[in-house]
Amino acid sequence: MHQTLHPMLHTAVKAARRAGAIINVASLAAFFPVPGSALYCGTKAGLVSLSRVLDLEERGHGIRVQALCPGFVHTEFHDALDREQFDPDRIPEFMWCSAEEVVAASLAALKKRQVICVPGAQYRALYMLARTGLLNPLVPLAARRR
Repeated sequence: MHQTLHPMLHTAVKAARRAGAIINVASLAAFFPVPGSALYCGTKAGLVSLSRVLDLEERGHGIRVQALCPGFVHTEFHDALDREQFDPDRIPEFMWCSAEEVVAASLAALKKRQVICVPGAQYRALYMLARTGLLNPLVPLAARRR
């Protein structure tokens, strides 16, 4: 992967005069082991890891890399899901962010060179708790209530 990815990035760097950014859209799910969502959570966790490594590798070339890890966002994404598997109406309104909030948080984090961006105070609090591991026993219980 290193050999195929870097030539593309270096071409982009030259074109952008050693400046640019890559924003990988991950998810807050990257930090939680949610039963029944192994592929989704695992893929998002891998994307966070990839972003961290790419940021280290490309920093000297003027490229900033970010893993954007939103929680629930009001978009058409949830419209395509089976309501029996996920009913967005069961999520309290305070847990939702607007797309505009997510974009603003992402751009602000890019300016600060934050590799991991978790938009929304409610989600930053969950992210901090997830890093401690204290929530891990509760995640399967919450997943069952879905």
